[in-house]
Amino acid sequence: MTHRCHAHGCLRDVPPRFLFCAPHWHATRKTLQNAIWNEYRAGQEDRKDPTSRYLAIQRLCVSELAHRPPGSLAVATEYAEQAEAFRKRAMEEGAGDPFEQLDRRKRKNEGQLELGLFVGGKRG
Repeated sequence: MTHRCHAHGCLRDVPPRFLFCAPHWHATRKTLQNAIWNEYRAGQEDRKDPTSRYLAIQRLCVSELAHRPPGSLAVATEYAEQAEAFRKRAMEEGAGDPFEQLDRRKRKNEGQLELGLFVGGKRG
């Protein structure tokens, strides 16, 4: 069983447990790759029950890739808004802020793109 890479517009098939095809995965910042694996729960692709935390990080990854040239700011913004909605849901569910792990790593690695760019500049 396979499914399509989640990068906007990509038509490559990947194993269900993978978020992206290899080219899109390697184009994803290491910080976001680590966050995806932190939030992934084995079998969620079979059970169809990813957590809100996972979905928030997943949409943030898709947004960041969509923002890169020749990407579309409108598409990237739509995914970023979805990421923010899943982030809020995770916090309302008592699961904590899934983006917190990104902020910690950002402080260690000055010069990374500001997370706020991908969530419409909103900080919660």
